[in-house]
Amino acid sequence: MLSIVTGGAAAKPRALPSLTGPAAKAKAVEPAAAVETDEQAIARLRRSIDEIGVAREPPDGIAEREVSMVRDVRSELGFVYDREIRAIEEIAAAREARARAEQRERDWTRFDEPPPYSILLVDDLRDTADNVRTRIASLEAAAGHLRDEQARFQRDAQRAEEAMRLAAEAHDSATKATERAIAAWRRDAAHLGLRRSGAWISLSGRIQQLQNEELAGQRVELRLVERQLEVARKNSSFTEADVLKARQRYADVMADRRRGLTDVRAEIEAQQKQRDEAAGNLARLRAGDKLSTEEITVAEAWLRAIEARLAASRAQSEMLRGQITIAEETPNFFEQRRAALTAVDADTRRVALNRLIAGASGLERWKTFLRTRLEDARSQVRDAEARYIRATDIAPRTVEQERDASISARRVVAAVDGLLETLDRSTARLDRWIADVKALESSRDLRTRVADAWSALRAAIESVWNFELFAVEDSVVIDGQSVTTSRGVTVGKSVGAVLLFLVGLVVSMLIARKVSSRAIEAGFDARNVRTVRRWALTLIAVLLLLLTLNVARIPITVFAFLGGALAIGVGFGMQTVFKNFISGMILLMERSVQIGDIIEVEGTSGTVTAVDLRSSTVLGFDGIETIVPNSVLLENKVTNWTHTDKRVRRALKIGVAYGTPVREVADMLEDCAKRHGLVLADPAPLVVFEDFGADALQFALYVWIELAPKVSTVVVLSDLRFMIEKRCREAGIVIAYPQRDVHLDSSRPLRIEVVRGDGEGTPG
Repeated sequence: MLSIVTGGAAAKPRALPSLTGPAAKAKAVEPAAAVETDEQAIARLRRSIDEIGVAREPPDGIAEREVSMVRDVRSELGFVYDREIRAIEEIAAAREARARAEQRERDWTRFDEPPPYSILLVDDLRDTADNVRTRIASLEAAAGHLRDEQARFQRDAQRAEEAMRLAAEAHDSATKATERAIAAWRRDAAHLGLRRSGAWISLSGRIQQLQNEELAGQRVELRLVERQLEVARKNSSFTEADVLKARQRYADVMADRRRGLTDVRAEIEAQQKQRDEAAGNLARLRAGDKLSTEEITVAEAWLRAIEARLAASRAQSEMLRGQITIAEETPNFFEQRRAALTAVDADTRRVALNRLIAGASGLERWKTFLRTRLEDARSQVRDAEARYIRATDIAPRTVEQERDASISARRVVAAVDGLLETLDRSTARLDRWIADVKALESSRDLRTRVADAWSALRAAIESVWNFELFAVEDSVVIDGQSVTTSRGVTVGKSVGAVLLFLVGLVVSMLIARKVSSRAIEAGFDARNVRTVRRWALTLIAVLLLLLTLNVARIPITVFAFLGGALAIGVGFGMQTVFKNFISGMILLMERSVQIGDIIEVEGTSGTVTAVDLRSSTVLGFDGIETIVPNSVLLENKVTNWTHTDKRVRRALKIGVAYGTPVREVADMLEDCAKRHGLVLADPAPLVVFEDFGADALQFALYVWIELAPKVSTVVVLSDLRFMIEKRCREAGIVIAYPQRDVHLDSSRPLRIEVVRGDGEGTPG
């Protein structure tokens, strides 16, 4: 009976069967009464509710069971009257909704926006039509069930009428006052049961009327939606803007699900703490000296209730993550749908269709898993409900906990069922899209169908090309566990890998040769060009080898045994080579030593002319080339005169005699520096009057020189000295030399000697 009052739709209530026997049947020939309005029916039902609310005290001799049954009948009768009142109101609302639907159907001629219409509008209309059809099917099924219930109500009414007749006869045959009082009470009780049966029949008629009104309204809605869908499909378009709108829709869904997931995770954290507390409390009870079976039973029930809530929250979290995954993947399916419907290229359409089919298959597998999960969750509900029922008799103090566990188990069922419903909708949507694509394929012209056939043939050839010759096992460590994976080596990978390496190497050599020639012609240093070429070809060969292995999906670990054997045999001999090779790579990356730099390392000075794989070449200022291992440049102290700036400052010292005009000397020195072509003007030469020396006035000329392979600072300073000497000689400036003062002792006579030409002296 309760399943009826939750339905919806109806027809005009059928007349009640005879409730009072022949007398009532005789009234059938009387003129029909006026049709009762909804307001009158509601007022009558409310009076009936007030009437049955007044209960007469039973006389002595009536069993408590009979009193309880009558009390239940009064309660049920009040419920049915109240439900019929609401059914009358719902019928009026359904009638108005049907009228509005019919008016919309008559008034609708076109959409507000002009064509072409978005594919999203078509999808929404199709979803609406499917929902309306589902509602109609549900209402029709409810109507069929209602007919079966009405037949049962009729049988109940007949039994109630017989009981009423027997109760009336017992009252009439009673002679004693006490017997007549008891019989009268039972007659009234039987009449109340008859009213209950009649109320259910009347309510079922109202519900039938409600169902009919709702069915009619839904059918009108379906006709309108189908008209709109026909117009939209004939003038629809599928643009990139539709894809963006779809992505936004599902982004909103994901945001909502993520908010729910955040709340559920907070619940899980709180429930885990409660579970730990309950488990600790149970452990303390079990470890106590005085065991209380009842207390332990209550603690176990409390722990089960908390664990059930925790399991329900975890299931809800898992299902929310599943819905987020569906919302993330659906826009991608939407893009594949657009490609399958609108792409010009046959391969693109074929790939898009295959991805849609693969997506539908994946959702079906997911649904299979969830159905199994749902059955398991339902079994958990049955177990929890069984414990709840047993707890009523065995452990009354655990009833509340067992009831909570049962409710939590049903939450798991609801969560799984919700995700399963989402998957059903997504699968139906994908199946519908796939059907649309296939229908469009069959309606394309001959040229397009030929292109599709050629695309399918090429796909078959690709399957042969991708035939797996053998599998290579590889081991990876995941979370501390060694996991063995298998990689297939196919025909295409093997052939492609070899061709890729050979062709790539040849092409790289040709390109490198061409580029190096052009670079040299453009004025680049040939030594730099050759060095870059060698390094580039080496790196390209290594990259091509790695790329070849990657194409063939052959892990490098396959060569571990060979690499270990080589390492044992020639490891020590190749140590220096590898050391210098890595050092050269580091030098190239850091650019601390480059071709053309002027360096000084381990007593060798000169210009770097080459940085090769193993060593570098330094051309000394004396013209001798020195081969320096790259590791030496990396590990030892290296002075790079031109690392960041090729300009160096040099100083030239000069002393002039006292009495020389110092300003003229300064101007002369500065002019000589400016006239030299290798002295930089910026920074400008600087003349410094350094000191009053013992023998001369000390000057210093500071000049900046830019170092280059053919520029020697020694020569530049020599040139400046020549120029300064010439200018001093022309200007009469004396370049001072060391002088000494001679002091004579006048305290005694000065000794004089006459010296002959032959050097022999004669004392005077």
